[in-house]
Amino acid sequence: MDSPDVRNPKEEFNTLVSQLNREFKKLRQRCQSLEEENGHLRKQLEEANNADDDAFSHLSETERYVLRQQIMGLINKIDQHLTSQA
Repeated sequence: MDSPDVRNPKEEFNTLVSQLNREFKKLRQRCQSLEEENGHLRKQLEEANNADDDAFSHLSETERYVLRQQIMGLINKIDQHLTSQA
C-alpha cells in the first residue's frame, strides 16, 4: 500500500506545473503593472523636460549673464571668507 504522504509522480508534476503557472501569471501581471508605471513616469519626465517653467526662463540672455556674474562674485566672496577662516 502507498503511504498517505507519497504522491504519484504524475500528480506531483502536475502540482508543480500548476504552481509555476500561477507564479508566471503573477509575474506577468507585475511586469505589466511595472511597464504601465514606467510609461507614466516617462511621460512625466518628458513633460518636465519640455516645460519652460524654470526660474530663469523668463530672463533675457543679458539678464542671465549679469545674474551669473553676481552669483560668481558671491561664490568668490564665500571662498575667500572660508580660506581666511582656515
